[in-house]
Amino acid sequence: MNKFNLDLKISEKDKKLLLILLAFVILTCAYYLGYKNLTDLTQKYNQEASTLKKKQTDLVQKNSNREKFIADTNNYKNTYNLIFSNYSNGTSQDASLAFISKLEMITGSWIKSTTLSDTSMIYTFGNDNSTNPSASGLKVYSTDMQGYKTTLTLTYEAKYDQWKNLIKFVNNYYSKNSIDSIAMSYNAVTGLVSGTMTLSTYAITGSQRPFTAPKIDSSTGTDNIFSSNAFDSSKSDLIDENGEYILSEYDYFILLNASTSDVDSCIIGKKDDASRESIISANSNTTEGVTVRVAGSVGNYTIQYKIGNTTYPAANYNNVVSFTPGNTLDLLIMSSSRVSNSDLSTIKLNIVNDSDMTLNVKVCNDDSKNPRVKYEGKTGSVNIYN
Repeated sequence: MNKFNLDLKISEKDKKLLLILLAFVILTCAYYLGYKNLTDLTQKYNQEASTLKKKQTDLVQKNSNREKFIADTNNYKNTYNLIFSNYSNGTSQDASLAFISKLEMITGSWIKSTTLSDTSMIYTFGNDNSTNPSASGLKVYSTDMQGYKTTLTLTYEAKYDQWKNLIKFVNNYYSKNSIDSIAMSYNAVTGLVSGTMTLSTYAITGSQRPFTAPKIDSSTGTDNIFSSNAFDSSKSDLIDENGEYILSEYDYFILLNASTSDVDSCIIGKKDDASRESIISANSNTTEGVTVRVAGSVGNYTIQYKIGNTTYPAANYNNVVSFTPGNTLDLLIMSSSRVSNSDLSTIKLNIVNDSDMTLNVKVCNDDSKNPRVKYEGKTGSVNIYN
């Protein structure tokens, strides 16, 4: 048997080539497994840091204006509540007839005939684009609310003072109305004003603004449809035994809704307050304690009120606010029917009248089975009309 001696020797040149190849492999692995990954992570973190830096700068700037934003938010909220409180939650022929009935009852005018037109939708909410740069192209909010207009044409007859009260009642009614046109003629012998009036009533409807049509409970039938047994414009004004005049002649109001509605469940404010400083509100699906206190005597009357811990005046509750009432001192409470069995929004109302006038309180549209208004106390001269 032959033996072979295998002497494997690697030349210096081959060694260098192997070392170069090994170095290349190491550098390649280091690049792809190390440097490239680190570079990608560094770039990713730099981008995140840049985004967070911009967000931090934005938040710091906003935080420096924190008090202004809070004040603006409260102001816009009060404006929103005040505007929506001036519009009915819905419309129907029964509602139109109820309005006409109140108009006759309060003013003493005789509405001889009425033409009811179809209700028309005149506005859809929620179609405006946001002004926030970060929400470009997006809608401000989503809602099913819509604005409706109902036109009524009335033929009336009234004494001159009754005719003026008719116009005043329409213009000052707690729910938004407008007189589109009016024609009149005056009979100097009888002292009666007669003519026609076209007026529009407005409503904002939506799933969060439940509406219950009023029930009409009035006498019907007459021997002559061109005369009225209930109204005689030549006689004195009718006596208002239900405080219906307060629907257009109130000084302050309380608005009550479900907590799930578009406005807060309880809102209190002064009628026609352009500054909205008198508006306070709270939103809860429970019972809120509400206190209204008026005081003073001829020429110097004050008021203060609160919902839970929210007070007016806000800075110092005991620092009462002066106001000038009309010929009577009136508070209108505009309530609403319960949305469901889970709708528990209620107020426990405490009324304190330390003034020399009688405080007249009118509650309208409250739930007949489970009223939102509960009375905790009543001090002084207070008349409550339901």
